[in-house]
Amino acid sequence: MIQPGDLAEILTNGEFCVGRILALSGPRVVLQDAEGRLRTVRRRDLTFHLERAELPAWTVLPGLLEAAEAIRGALAEQIIALWEAQVDATAGRDEGSALDAGVSTDIDTDSEASAELDDLVAALARVAPSLAAHAPPLALRLALYRCLRDESLYFTWRKGRFVATSRQQVAARLASRARTERKAQEREAVARALGEALSGRDAAALKLRAQHAEEPIELLVWLERAVLGTLAEEDRWELDAWLDAFEHGLDERLRTYPSRAWVALELLGLLHPDENLELRRSGRARGFAAEVSEAAATAQPRFALSALEHVAFTIDGQETEDFDDALSVVELLDGGFELGVHVAHPPALFPWAGVVAGEARQRGATLYLPESEIPMLPAAAVDALALRGGTRRPVLTLLSRWSRSMELTSWRFVLGEVRVAANLRWEEVHQRLLEGERDPLAHALDRLLWCGRQLEQERRDAGAFQLDLPEVRFRVREGGALRLERYAWDHPARRLVREMMVLFNRLAGEYCVTHRLPVVFRVQEGPEVMKGLERWMEHEDRFLAGAKLLKHMRRAQWSPSPAPHAGLGVAAYVQASSPLRRALDWWAHEAISLHLRGAELDGALRDSALLERSLAAVEEAEVVQRWSERYWGLRWLADRVGQPLAARVLDEVPAGRQEAEVVLEETLHRSRIALRGPVALGERIAVTVDAVDPRAGRLRLRWLPGVHP
Repeated sequence: MIQPGDLAEILTNGEFCVGRILALSGPRVVLQDAEGRLRTVRRRDLTFHLERAELPAWTVLPGLLEAAEAIRGALAEQIIALWEAQVDATAGRDEGSALDAGVSTDIDTDSEASAELDDLVAALARVAPSLAAHAPPLALRLALYRCLRDESLYFTWRKGRFVATSRQQVAARLASRARTERKAQEREAVARALGEALSGRDAAALKLRAQHAEEPIELLVWLERAVLGTLAEEDRWELDAWLDAFEHGLDERLRTYPSRAWVALELLGLLHPDENLELRRSGRARGFAAEVSEAAATAQPRFALSALEHVAFTIDGQETEDFDDALSVVELLDGGFELGVHVAHPPALFPWAGVVAGEARQRGATLYLPESEIPMLPAAAVDALALRGGTRRPVLTLLSRWSRSMELTSWRFVLGEVRVAANLRWEEVHQRLLEGERDPLAHALDRLLWCGRQLEQERRDAGAFQLDLPEVRFRVREGGALRLERYAWDHPARRLVREMMVLFNRLAGEYCVTHRLPVVFRVQEGPEVMKGLERWMEHEDRFLAGAKLLKHMRRAQWSPSPAPHAGLGVAAYVQASSPLRRALDWWAHEAISLHLRGAELDGALRDSALLERSLAAVEEAEVVQRWSERYWGLRWLADRVGQPLAARVLDEVPAGRQEAEVVLEETLHRSRIALRGPVALGERIAVTVDAVDPRAGRLRLRWLPGVHP
């Protein structure tokens, strides 16, 4: 136990010195060094200490240095006495070894043993300077020479006796000493870089970033963990104490930043002001390991596939490049037609146990963030599978037959290769429909539109919740410009594709249930949880109805067992239409593919631990996606503080009520506002952003009575 009066050794400014302990205060120790200076250090910084009761009488300061030398001399005498006792104990034994014989003779200063002992003495001096600095060299040499035989290189004096420390322990002490010295140097470098950054200079920060990239610097790791909320409590206290030295420069920036750690990392160029914290917390890499990229680039067909008679085309947004689904229509002699939904099929090129599939499961999904895109698969894998115009690609295809009266009569899944004729964009579909017979795809598109309307109505009749709300997206363009994009829910091409994908996934779910395939289902709780919402299903105000339904609907969940998806109005639903972007879609493809080929199911598909890890990756990706969308949505609103915005009232507001919930028409953000007059459910009012914190996800709106929205 450390007590006042003990002699101690400390590390300060990268150097070691001896001092006498004067007082203790919690984790702090007050001591006086050999030159009479007072120092306050942490207990953990004490590298060695001798208890007062074990020391002979010594002069009180300022004669501390001489007293310390006397103590060291006394210790050296004890070492010699111990050596002599050990020599006496071995007297009369068979001294067959040269080492034993050497103990009782003088050491030849020119011998190899002497040189080795010199190295050991130097090692001892580095391990415990306070013990070795002034001891007679011969005494230490003799003691260490004897210890060499016993693999003991270091003595400490404890409770009236010497305790030997092994060679391995000495090496560990030296390594610990080196780490301590390196940490002190690193902290000095971080402090220098941060100090310069506060003064507007970044040369030191640039050098520090390069060093951190080669080997992580502990203090910078602590700062990052503090920002992410994962820093250990014992490290937090030490980090806060270090940050206190920059209190003035950092605190003046806290009006716009959440913490001093955030300010420090941003000043050092290690954190962006709009950093996606959930993405950083997940640790997801933007690139791929060389092994994964090589496997993606060298993939070959794994099994033979027959060519399908259908010629397909894709329908996607303007910026889509990973085309993973396509449609086709083939007319039949009886006046009906066969509709094909073709989805890119990864198992045709990549084994489920391979590194590419493993990488997909580890990532969970492609992240389409407002600020960037982080793919699930390497570009080479996407290029080999994407349904680009003019290519022939392996697909899992749903072929459904429809009668002349537009009734679904039969369906089946097949594996094959499909030729892709074109990649259409949303607006291009509308233009081709207008051209009618002059466009060769117009008739097929017309068939698909009719099927889509009928399938949508059937789902509504089955209880599906139709959210007639615009799709809202935020995009960060080059240069940092933030743009709001809105897509109408009733756009013909989007509705068409949406219904075809729901059809594919619904029948994939039915197929997996029938054949008991181990896949993951997408489920959502039904109307019994949403009691009272039925009246909004056919409400004439479609925006208000959609906002009310969205407010109360439960988020869909993943389940290894089939269950209804109430929001879509289907009995079983398996997401299988986007295997280039979602790992669980690939999982479904693997199971269906093996069954269609008559192959034995891979045991990994029934591995509950693998499923749990895959679901965790998917859910982590969903968290990152939601955080980014929420952040950039609030950032967009932060640029419009004080501007009038149109909102709709979502609550029934009885007389005397002081607040109500509203939804912004443009962005679909919801917030409660204080009332200063009567409002009615669904009323369109003007509000403004009163306060917003994008990082914390907080938004406060204020009503603007008398302002026309």
